[in-house]
This record gives sequence, C-alpha cells and structure tokens, in this order.
Amino acid sequence: MTPSGPAGARTNGDAPMKISRGLCLFVAATCLVAGSYGWLVFAYTFRHPGSIGIDYNAVGLDWMGFYTAAQEALFGHLAALFDGDLFTQDLNARFGSMLRHRLGSQPFLYPPHFLLVVTPFGLLPFWASYAAFQLLTFAGLLAAARVVAPDRRFWIVAASLLLCPATSINVVLGNTGILATALLAGGCALAGSRPILAGILLGALTIRPQLGLLVPLALIAARQWRVFASATVTVLCLVAASVLCFGVMPWMQYLAPLGALIGNPAAPTTRALDFRWDVMMGTNTYATIAALFGPGWLAASAQGLAMVLGGAIVWRSFRRPVPPDLGVAVLLPASLLAAPLVASHDNLALAFAATLLFCRAFDDGLRPGELSLFLLAWILPLGGQPILGAFGMLTPLATAGVAVTAMQRLAGTSPR
Repeated sequence: MTPSGPAGARTNGDAPMKISRGLCLFVAATCLVAGSYGWLVFAYTFRHPGSIGIDYNAVGLDWMGFYTAAQEALFGHLAALFDGDLFTQDLNARFGSMLRHRLGSQPFLYPPHFLLVVTPFGLLPFWASYAAFQLLTFAGLLAAARVVAPDRRFWIVAASLLLCPATSINVVLGNTGILATALLAGGCALAGSRPILAGILLGALTIRPQLGLLVPLALIAARQWRVFASATVTVLCLVAASVLCFGVMPWMQYLAPLGALIGNPAAPTTRALDFRWDVMMGTNTYATIAALFGPGWLAASAQGLAMVLGGAIVWRSFRRPVPPDLGVAVLLPASLLAAPLVASHDNLALAFAATLLFCRAFDDGLRPGELSLFLLAWILPLGGQPILGAFGMLTPLATAGVAVTAMQRLAGTSPR
C-alpha cells in the first residue's frame, strides 16, 4: 500500500492508504479461499453433512419449514403452524428420510403475512421450490446491489455476494437472509429517487420484523415522509391480504404469546420457549453474552445497549443527506446490531456493508485496521453461532465496527 493525499501529507499510521494491486490480489485470494470453503460445505451437506464444517443436518433444512407452512396454507391446515411441538412433528413426518438427525425444536416464528411470500412456492415440488426461491431472491439481491453500486464496482459487489460464506449458508439452509438483505438494501438505496418503491420494499421487510426496527428511525431522521407513508400502507395491505387469504386465526395465534415473548413468566408458552431458544442460537449481542455464561438479565441489558448504539448511529447518520452506498453501509450493520434475533445467514447484510466500504476505499483510502475489520466481517459466518465457539463471539464487535466505520466515512463525505 502507498500513502494517499498530496505531497507533504502525513504518512504516519493515521493516514489513509491507497489500495494497491497487490492488496486487491490478497483480498481476492482470501475471499476466494473462504468463499470456496463455504460452498464446499454446501456440496458436502448433500451426502455427508458435518464431515467438514458445521453439521447442517440436511440441505434445505429451513426451507422444509417454509415449504410445510406453504402446504398447510394451501390446504387450509394452519391450526398447528404456531405450535412448535406439532409443527416439528409434521416436519419429521414429512422429511424424516432426508434428515441425518431427527429434528428437536423447529418452530415457525414468522408473521402470518410471510405466508403470502412462500405459499406460491408450495405449488411446486420441494426441490424445485427450494431452487426457485434461492435463485429469485439472489436475483433480487443483485438488483439491489446494482442500485447501490451502479458503476463498474457493481461487479466487485456481485462477486463478493456470490462468494460470501453467509450466502452459501443461506443456500444450505434455504433461508430468507438473501431476501431480507435485498429488501433492506434496496429500500434504503431507493429512498431518495423512488420513494414509493422504497417504501414498498421496506414495508415488505416486516416479514422479518426484527431486522426493520431501525427503519422508521432512519426515515424520520432523513425526513423521508413519502417513504414512511408508502411503507405504512404496504404493511397494512400485507396484513389485510393475509387476513383475506388465511383468516384472522393465524394472527391471533401469532400475537397470543406476546406477553411471554417479552419475559412474562406467567405465560411460558411453547412458542415463547422456542423463540428464546432461537435467540440463544443466534449471533447477536444477547447470544454472545449468554454463550459466555452471563445471566439472562446481563445478556438482555447488553442487547439493549446494542440496540441503543445502533439507533444512535442511524439517527446521527441519516440527519444529513446520505449517498446510497454509505446509507446502506450504515443501516445494514446497525439493523443487525439492534435486532433481538439474528442468525448466521442474516450476516450477509454485514458482508454487503463491508464490501461497500471496501469499494469506497478505492477513492478514500483505507484507514488503519479497516481492511482487517472488513475481511473479518465477511468471513465470520463460517464460525457459526457464539454458542458453538469463540470465533462466532466476534460477530457483534465486527457488526458494531462496520457500522461505526460507515458513520465515520459518511461524516467526511459529500453526497454524490
């Protein structure tokens, strides 16, 4: 690397450094090795799950749950959808021959309007629906990336998203991290130019409501009232459509355990226990503190502080005009930081943000420690959850680091 800036500029450790060709080759080689390993784990999971890397039990494990929900919605058998025990029994009965291990608890924790997304895929055979969902959502992610990075650097972002370990984890599981990242990134990037479409995308993100907690704060800070209105109308329409298609009972079942979900010991429903177990298996601050054998109150307090930090970063960043790439680079990691439930596949959003900041460094240079931070954020999903080992415990720190770095970059950058 060589120092950036005019002659006479400081060349100490605080000065930004230009990205050299050698550094680009190093980054490309590192990502190629890590990304290839992630896709190799995917390939081995078909026949030998767990022989290398994490044991995912079977390819499409989470899609089995979504496909079962779609089938139940199509045939009007929704009574057991929000009962974790009954739903898991159904999964074991349907897919037992494909599983290496019998499923323990595999609850359906999505809001009823998520069924509007997955039900059409229930018309297809299982593997066709799995492949179609992954391909369509990844195409949507590339479309969002094209909006965020419309110049030649789109190809860097596209290659990063294709190789990213979080992408291969999404595909192994058949989960929704790709879709959620596309909706959040696309909605944020389009807020200034296509407010109605941006609002539709951000409103649709409520199928993963924990990832959109900071979206209203960002829109209020940026005074994006048309986007806010469009998102609100979209949510109301989605809820109304789900009631028309599936009735009001799924919403009653979904909302009934709310008291237990926020810690009411008088209502320890099965679904509340399922939710708490999913949180423990996550990658956020709560899961990290809990994995370090911290008491529940300490883990909850730490998660609350992370939510405050994410909100402060978003509020400070969006109070001024924001270029699309830096806006996305701020909102994605801050949203992960604030979310009470984040899984390894959701950290695709973190890798997306780190890639955008690396692309910015072609113009602005790299500050000390930034390259290590970006690579760490990109590779971390390979370490799995904090409960599985120390490497995964770095995820909240890397998430906060990327969010703060994006905020600092924004503070010294004029909108394009």
